[in-house]
Order: sequence, then structure tokens, then C-alpha cells
Amino acid sequence: MRNTLVVLVFVLLGCSNLKDELTDVFYYPSGNMVMYKKTFCSEQDKHDGNYTQIEYDSLGNIKRIFNVRNNELNGKLIEYYSNGNIRDVNSFNNGIEHGISKYFNADGFLITEELVINGRSVIWKNFVRFHKILSYGYEIKPLRNDTAFRLEGQIIYDSNMRIIDSATFYFDVVSSKITSNKDSVFFEIKTIGTAFNGYNYNIVLYLGELNTNDLKEGRYSLIDTLNIFRTENRKNLLTASCRIKPEENNLITGILMLELYSADDTEIYGLKYYTFYQEIDLMSETLAQK
Repeated sequence: MRNTLVVLVFVLLGCSNLKDELTDVFYYPSGNMVMYKKTFCSEQDKHDGNYTQIEYDSLGNIKRIFNVRNNELNGKLIEYYSNGNIRDVNSFNNGIEHGISKYFNADGFLITEELVINGRSVIWKNFVRFHKILSYGYEIKPLRNDTAFRLEGQIIYDSNMRIIDSATFYFDVVSSKITSNKDSVFFEIKTIGTAFNGYNYNIVLYLGELNTNDLKEGRYSLIDTLNIFRTENRKNLLTASCRIKPEENNLITGILMLELYSADDTEIYGLKYYTFYQEIDLMSETLAQK
């Protein structure tokens, strides 16, 4: 059932009129088992190289689904285990990997997540077990030349995968909702962790395209700054909004900054920076409720 639903989502995303759909079916040489299918929304799309491809193994299980536009990968490429669970999810823009890549184990549990910008890995989120605190969660590290070089944050979960803490300091997008016309999104960011309990702080979010060629002191800069949002009166919940860019796989990026103040609130103690990213799923009106 899971595979069938995914297939329908991918086909319906590309074709506004199902009556005009065209399907080319290719079989394994040894029999009638389907090797892969290409679905076109129209004859023009077939001519232009726009289609959804579904590949099967020799037992008839779906092993890969992806979209092609102008004969180049665009959107999600999903690969499956033979049990039907998702193995990998990768995002592409005009043939170049761009977006969030995820790897799951055979039981469907997320193991790693990477933010990839124009073919370059930027942030690595890796599942680990924290032996000292007898729990588990994710470590988040910036990448330089595909190598993680320092710890940016941790997210610790309970047995029901609910966020309970961070031994360092990090943030969580606690809710996200698209508008009725589906061209913009509102979301809320909440800080988590105990590393800065002795300080007051404001949250400042700079949204824009990350400059992956400029990594200084452990943080990237922005090529352009589209929006700036900040809390006031030392609140730890920030509400923000921005327009969605489907051509960039609905990926929102930016820099999240903390203004740290002394305990008596009289002076700024320092600034702390994090790479911010959020992927928006247009198939759901309410995207995340944690």
C-alpha cells in the first residue's frame, strides 16, 4: 500500500489532467515482469523529456521513483528496500543535487540527513546513542569538503521520538503551515537545550541563499538576505514567514543567530550562529506538529 500511494503522489504532482497521461512500459528480457515505467502528462511532455519513472526489481517490488524535466533529474528521487520501506531520499534541481538527503535503515528509522546546496554537502545530521545520558538522538555538524569538522548541536529524543532536551544548544521548528494559496509558509522556531541557561537571549533569523563558498569560523554567510526576523524581550519562540520556491524543492535556508545577554540583562555577552534549513511539504496543509 505504501508504494502505491507514493506512485500516485508522484504522478498526480506532474499531471493536471489524468486523461492526457501516456505510459511507456519496459519489461525484463526474461519474461513479463515490468522493469520500469515512464509516465508523461502529454505528447508534448514526452517530446520535451518530462516524465515520472518508476523502477521495479525482478520480483515486482518498487525500488526507485524519480521525476525528470527536460531530460534532467528534478525533485525527489526515492529508493526502497525490498520490504517496501524507504531507503534513501535525495533532491535534485536541473540534474544537480539540491535539498535534503535522507538515509533510513530497513526498519524505517532515520539514520542520517544532509543538507545539500547546489551539489555541495553543508550540514550533516547523524543518529547516535548518548551513553553518558542513557538516551539517543542526533548530532548536527557543519561539513567542509564532505568532512564533519565540529559539533554544531544535539537533539535528544525520548523512546517515542519526542524532543526532550539538548546537551548543547539548538533549535527546533515546532510548527509549520502553508497559506491557502500555497505560495508562502509560516513557521515557529523554538530553542532547546541547557547550554545557555545562565543567559538571556534574543533569536534573530536571516533568511536567504547560503553561500557554500564562504565558511568562516564555523558558519556560512548568505549570498542575499531576503528577510530578517527577531524576537523581543528575550523570548525563546520566533515566528517567521516566507515565500516558497518550488524550483528549489521548497527549501528554506538561512542563518539563525542568538544574541546572548548577561544574567542581569545589562550587556551583550556574545553571538552564537547556526545554519538554518527547513523543507516544506506542499502535500500537507499542516506540515509538522510536535
